[in-house]
Amino acid sequence: MKTRMLFLSTVLLTSLLSSAALAAAGMGAGAFSLQFNTSARAAGMGEGGVAAVWGGDANVWANPAMLAFRPGVRYGTMHSQLAAGLADDIFLDKKELTLGAYGVGLLYAKGPMDQVVLDMGTQQGTDENGNPTGSFQSWMKSQAWGVGVSAAEAMRLLRVADIGDWFDVAGGMVWKDFQDQLAGSDIIQGGGSSAIGEATMRDWGWVARVTPVNTLERSAGADEAKVGLLVEAAYGRSKLNGTDEMIMHVDVDQTDPAPTTYLAGWAVHAEVQAGPAFAPAASALIVDTLSPLLAVTYTDHAQSPGYVWDGDAYVYERDKSGVFDEDGYGYEISLLNIAHIRGGHVTAAYGDIDGDTSGWGLGLQAGRYGGFRYDKAKVPQARGLPDVTRDGWHLWVDALALFGRD
Repeated sequence: MKTRMLFLSTVLLTSLLSSAALAAAGMGAGAFSLQFNTSARAAGMGEGGVAAVWGGDANVWANPAMLAFRPGVRYGTMHSQLAAGLADDIFLDKKELTLGAYGVGLLYAKGPMDQVVLDMGTQQGTDENGNPTGSFQSWMKSQAWGVGVSAAEAMRLLRVADIGDWFDVAGGMVWKDFQDQLAGSDIIQGGGSSAIGEATMRDWGWVARVTPVNTLERSAGADEAKVGLLVEAAYGRSKLNGTDEMIMHVDVDQTDPAPTTYLAGWAVHAEVQAGPAFAPAASALIVDTLSPLLAVTYTDHAQSPGYVWDGDAYVYERDKSGVFDEDGYGYEISLLNIAHIRGGHVTAAYGDIDGDTSGWGLGLQAGRYGGFRYDKAKVPQARGLPDVTRDGWHLWVDALALFGRD
């Protein structure tokens, strides 16, 4: 007789589901590591990002369409302890490489660059009677690849129309291979079973952006302006971790749904840009390095689970009850393209979460050619638990700009 799922999946899930980071997952989902926002920048802004196309490292976790807004070769990481106050050896790490040019972006997070790895440390296995069966390493990880395309850039390259200064729509998709180990291999009895759970999933999304104000491009006398004003707005939607598979642990009696999630949100963005007459004596490299001189972004989003309990089993349908919804909003203020201050708020009633987020970033870049930024954020957990800290860094270089072909 095959054994039931052991100590870890019950105790660990119970503990983690009381933390803020799993607010979006909903009770009952497996692969909960995929429900953590893996952008330290977005975490400080209320855990959003489904519509925020600005900043170069737009949040691909929230919306695969953001790949279309990541020019150049970009490598980023994120690190966070989870379940602070409940455990001290549970950590989440993200590594991702993206390549973008001419409105097409590619994501590669495979092999040595696992997209998301949740390390839950060494666990003590037990049998059905509570007797120790030995220790084992528990973990979750996903590997992924994806693509995003900008319609406005495609139309420009095909010489159909040049509308990018006014309007754009982008779409994207990410394919994921997920694995986890929540029990030791010694619990398996008989053939055809494994302690490693597996599933394939897909993220898809789209975003639309409009630019009602762009004084350096549209105003009379722009060639002599010291500064210019850019105002944009965007709306985006995405579906994360979509699949028709259940994640099987040990045997067919131990299955969980994937944490399928629907995200929707909007964002507004304003920049004060350096005009041609801003610093005539300065080089174009310095002006590009410090521009935008001032930028402000505001984001707002909501998300709901894409699976429900029908009384007998979980099925992949959107939960329209609102009971497990999460809402968030936030902002980012950037000065001279170097210092970034962020804040926001997240709410998830069923998880007893209602708290502020905060964060900051510090970066240095060489004009449009490349740069580096470090980000740090704090996000709330369930009431009574300490905030969780997330940090990450982002490195990029734009070969097209280096060779003057941007």
